[in-house]
Amino acid sequence: MEQLRTTILVYLHISLVLALILIGVKPITAQQKEATTFLQNLDAEIDIPEEDIILINEIFKGQWTIGKEMARQLMKLSIIDYDDERVLSKVSDSESLLIISQNDAVSDILRQLITIIDNSISRNKESGDILVNQYMVFNDDYRYRWKLNYSANDYSAGLIAERDPNEKKLIDHLSGYLSKKYNVGELLVGDYQIVTGFGLWSWRSVSTRKSFETITGLPRMGRGISPYHSSNESWYLRGIGYTNETKWGNLLISGGYTLQDGKLDSTGYLSLSTSGFHTGATSIAQQNNISELVLLGQWNYDKPKKQIVISIAGTNWQDKKGIKKNDWSGSVAFNQLLAYGNMFGEIGRGYNRTAGIITGLRLKIPNVKYLISSRYYSKGYSALRSNPFAEWVGKDRNEFGLFQSISYKHNRNLFTIYGDLFKKSAVERDDSFPKSGQETGLRWERRQGRRYQRLQWKWEKKSLENNGIYLLAQEPIYESNNTLKYSGVFNLNKSWWSKLQLTYTFDETSESESHAYGLDTQIWWEIKNISIFFDIVTTKTYGKSAWIYFWDVNLPGEMTTRVYTKDIVSPAIKILYQTNSGFELGFRLRALWKDFGFTGTPEIVGALVLEIML
Repeated sequence: MEQLRTTILVYLHISLVLALILIGVKPITAQQKEATTFLQNLDAEIDIPEEDIILINEIFKGQWTIGKEMARQLMKLSIIDYDDERVLSKVSDSESLLIISQNDAVSDILRQLITIIDNSISRNKESGDILVNQYMVFNDDYRYRWKLNYSANDYSAGLIAERDPNEKKLIDHLSGYLSKKYNVGELLVGDYQIVTGFGLWSWRSVSTRKSFETITGLPRMGRGISPYHSSNESWYLRGIGYTNETKWGNLLISGGYTLQDGKLDSTGYLSLSTSGFHTGATSIAQQNNISELVLLGQWNYDKPKKQIVISIAGTNWQDKKGIKKNDWSGSVAFNQLLAYGNMFGEIGRGYNRTAGIITGLRLKIPNVKYLISSRYYSKGYSALRSNPFAEWVGKDRNEFGLFQSISYKHNRNLFTIYGDLFKKSAVERDDSFPKSGQETGLRWERRQGRRYQRLQWKWEKKSLENNGIYLLAQEPIYESNNTLKYSGVFNLNKSWWSKLQLTYTFDETSESESHAYGLDTQIWWEIKNISIFFDIVTTKTYGKSAWIYFWDVNLPGEMTTRVYTKDIVSPAIKILYQTNSGFELGFRLRALWKDFGFTGTPEIVGALVLEIML
């Protein structure tokens, strides 16, 4: 019986792999219909900000008219390249936006995005201005999110209600906003976010990560204030923000009063929680325990070849016992366009007199891009909503670092190499080795519309702790990790698509070795109104520290990564139904067996989404 079960499992994978081989020989004719299928072409190990996921779904639903405003929304996405951003900034009408997709100078990602947007808006032309989305995930308990968006003329509004698993409250988090555009500015009331500079003062809920995409994302400055498009409970400001455009630059004035989870002791030590979960005694006691009062101002000088942004904020925290703390943070950021690239940087003053600096130079010549960037953060650096490019985060942020990357494009082939060196900027003992590490990666990628193939290798080596002593000539203990990945998307005809992913990872320390293998095969069928996805994941692990990452079969409005640390066999199905009026209904279901014999009761996880436009 065991042999029969294993044979069936192997047969399922081989059948899908054979389908992939047959599928790869036909041209592309299908129209991609949802954001998640597009986003799942990115690396599953790199988090995508929920702001991006929700915003791109709203873009695909036609919440903005194709033209200047649509281009403005696209520029808020973290996946957009620096050169793409400059092209989008010149868009004036629908025709100039659609022409971009025919421009060989822009990235394949932007070209594909605009093509999908054109198809989506044509399909949803009967829909209205109000988008309502209901999303529920079930495992051992339920996670629920209800979202409403309205956009028409110069007004927009949004509302999000959310409950995390095992929360006692029916609605754990409620967020909303209302904005009005004027000829020379914008007024925003409610929950908003400021993405500015390069992350030292205020940024998205996910920082720019070290990866093959860093060369495109790191040189981009933030786009300033915008409505908050996320259910993250700790990364917004709640209040009023007003932007005024003048001949001397754009001025932003804002004030906010936000409740945060955390604790504040009598010595002035402040600890904020960003998880959003309130299931244990400690997290429940700390829920909304801190009131945060913020007054801020910003000056943004934005010209075609030069950008300068000066930001400052004063913050007062007070807990329910009346303990108070005051501090301020600020930064100065710049970006200078050069003949063959751009130079950028930001210097920040964080809380508790901490400091941070990031600088960089990006060069571009035909078919070649090069980036070099250095960074320094003093121990515990943090500011208003800081989330800079770094190895360590939060209270552990404390480093010097040097990052480099180069990419070369030949026809449809893109080759990318990156490397990063980093070490702690402060150590507890002067005679000890500072915690340090290095990381490098090599990738080949070939794209043609939705079809692509990608092969990449990544190597990391990091010291585990500050445990080496100079005087005793003891070297610190290191952990190294090698990861090799292949992924490809193919199509048989305009209706049938498939994806193959292979992953091998090897993790090693002086005391142990672990390695893991992962195989994910997926095939889906798309017609006018229905998409059906079949997926099966198999992982085999040896040891405890080698992990495998694959995207789940995600629904619109989510991008969940599944991390596999043990032997798993996991089939899944997703069905999505869409209409031209903007109605969308979908569900996903996944079973996880902990061995290849399909014995025992599998873990069942799933989700349901309902979306309508009025």
